[in-house]
Amino acid sequence: MQVEIHFFNLFLWFRKEDMTDITKYKSVAIDHDCYSKIKKLSEKLCPGAKLSLAAVVRVLVNNRVLFEELADDNHPGTGSMN
Repeated sequence: MQVEIHFFNLFLWFRKEDMTDITKYKSVAIDHDCYSKIKKLSEKLCPGAKLSLAAVVRVLVNNRVLFEELADDNHPGTGSMN
């Protein structure tokens, strides 16, 4: 009985170490078609290196936001994401 309790506590400790920090990350749901496109882009965006799917999404989103910010700077009142 005592061994089972220690094993369970050890299991919980390892599980806690592997869990994602929810203060840093969120998840999103995408359909299979979009997932396939992101996977293909992971190999094409940076030739010679395969980006993670999260990195691909981050690059695309950051590029879009930068584009919108530049559009706002050049043409006030247009290009807003809101």
